[in-house]
Amino acid sequence: MSIKWDDKYKLHISGVDDQHKRLFQLLAESEKLYSNNKGNLINNIPEIKKALLEVEQYTITHFIMEERAMEDTGYPDFESHKAQHLQFIATTQEFLLKLNSDEIMNDEIKLDDFLLRLLTFLSHWITNHIQIKDMEIKPFVKGL
Repeated sequence: MSIKWDDKYKLHISGVDDQHKRLFQLLAESEKLYSNNKGNLINNIPEIKKALLEVEQYTITHFIMEERAMEDTGYPDFESHKAQHLQFIATTQEFLLKLNSDEIMNDEIKLDDFLLRLLTFLSHWITNHIQIKDMEIKPFVKGL
């Protein structure tokens, strides 16, 4: 798992790159909480949930800014890009709702598996999205 910022994610658009770096930091913090508390996740779930909610909220804020930049520059694939953002948000919110279920919250093994799946989803989606979809907007929003 272990998400780390790398220059291959740079769009060379300062505001966007700064926000992407922050997303990586938040995800890395969530992964660290998970790793450091394996075997005792249930007792540390408030802190883990707080970190995951921060990832969700920051991502939503970032998407709003990114979508505004795409609209302002007339990015031709805006609707498709925005649809990916909306799907990500929906999937993340589904995960976070399931995290509150008694079945997961009262079973250390199920909680471990669930958090691993959630963190893997977040890490893979964000890294792939930046490397593919966000790179496509680079020529359009670079001048902002």
